[in-house]
Amino acid sequence: MPLLDRDGNLIGYRGVDTDVTELKKAEEEIKKLNQYLDSIIDNANVWLDVLDEEGNVVIWNKAAEKITGYSKEEVIGHKKIWEWLYPDRDYRNKIFNKAMEIIKGDVVEDFETIIRTKDGKRKIISWYSRNLVENGKIIGSIALGRDVTESKMMEREARKFKKIADSAQYGVVIIGGDGRIKYSNEYFAKVHGYSPKEVENKKISLFIEEKELEKLREMKDEIIRKGYLMPTEIWHKRKDGSTFPMLVAGTLMKDEATYMAVTYIDLTEKKRMEEVMKQNEKMAALGKLAAVVAHELNTPLANIGITADYLLSMTEGHEEEIETIKKEVENASKIIKDVLGFSRIKIGEKTYFNLKDAMDEAIEKVRMMGGNEVIIQNRMDSCPFEGDKNRMMECFINIIKNAVMARDVNKPSHYVIIDCERMDGKIKIMVRDNGIGMEEEVLKEAMTPFFSTRPAGEGTGLGLFISNWIVEEHGGKIEIRSKKGEGTEVAIWLPDGVKNENIGG
Repeated sequence: MPLLDRDGNLIGYRGVDTDVTELKKAEEEIKKLNQYLDSIIDNANVWLDVLDEEGNVVIWNKAAEKITGYSKEEVIGHKKIWEWLYPDRDYRNKIFNKAMEIIKGDVVEDFETIIRTKDGKRKIISWYSRNLVENGKIIGSIALGRDVTESKMMEREARKFKKIADSAQYGVVIIGGDGRIKYSNEYFAKVHGYSPKEVENKKISLFIEEKELEKLREMKDEIIRKGYLMPTEIWHKRKDGSTFPMLVAGTLMKDEATYMAVTYIDLTEKKRMEEVMKQNEKMAALGKLAAVVAHELNTPLANIGITADYLLSMTEGHEEEIETIKKEVENASKIIKDVLGFSRIKIGEKTYFNLKDAMDEAIEKVRMMGGNEVIIQNRMDSCPFEGDKNRMMECFINIIKNAVMARDVNKPSHYVIIDCERMDGKIKIMVRDNGIGMEEEVLKEAMTPFFSTRPAGEGTGLGLFISNWIVEEHGGKIEIRSKKGEGTEVAIWLPDGVKNENIGG
């Protein structure tokens, strides 16, 4: 600055020098920082905008441009964007008022709005927003928005899929690459005896019968190799250990991970119906066969019997052999009679009678057939029932006779115990013995017609089948449990439609 004398004449200059090196460096750093912040704002993968206190746009980054289709040049400096993004006036006013509340101090997180983009598309934006304050004064707000349109659509589709799958009358399961169940609908869980929560994250192999595990591995290899699995039958197991057949089909799904979408159909009823059809076909064929048997065999058998009687009266020294011939004729005639009777079975007139009395009569008839050496104890109480008494007695005789003939010669005594109880509108009659029991394969075939483990000529294999038919015709069912070497329990389930009062037999 100039120096002057008293008269105002210039006599020199005076100055102060300051080292501004550090200041210049600081300014340069601030400039770089601002450029860095601008770069961050522009390159952020989320929509970032800043509003002033009146709702005008101050900052509009590239992500905002990409999501909305509006450039910063179109948007910054005014608030027309509100009309563009929210064309519906009522909805626009609602969202704008919320923005003003945020500027005043409200904070929102995961607040969703639906916008209309420049090209007319609808998008769902999830917001985090709060106000901006400088020196204690509110100057506007900042908002971060995420385009969640696709994820919301996926969530909607997932909910739709789950709703459909949960109500489906077949199993729907999503299995991960590790073989664990990621999703199961209620049908799949219930048919196996579980709840959906119990099934989740369990290995699918847990629900497969052990002898089918190799087949399961082959099915997994096929679905990975081909991308799909054609319908295949495989045996599953329930929570209680029982097994049943299922029809399985699947598709491979690949996203960030590999999954398999698999459907399951319980074939139990289908198998049962197939078996019923087979039995009906057998019975139809038997009806035709029975007439031929009666005509073609009864006459020669009668002639053989008459000839045997004649030889017995005329011959000495061969009585035993002739008696054997007569016995075999009787056995053959009995088999023909059983087959003929079986082909004509039907339920007669239903009357009220006491099941306990019918069981007592059945026991007496079995004793007359040679069951005196077996301990048979009927512990049934009076149990009134409406049905065909003769057919029910036939059922009881067949079951008791089987229990008596199952004697284990290695045990000191053989007993047959009969109990009865009423529960939930049903009658359960149990016939238990301590005999030889049955192996699993024999147990599966026990009620199949013409299946018998007895020597040829000692049985037709129709007893249990006829008994089961009689019980089913009365609205019930027969269940058999048996273990080799321990004995057998036959449970006869019948509907309890009669009041518990004494009714004479």
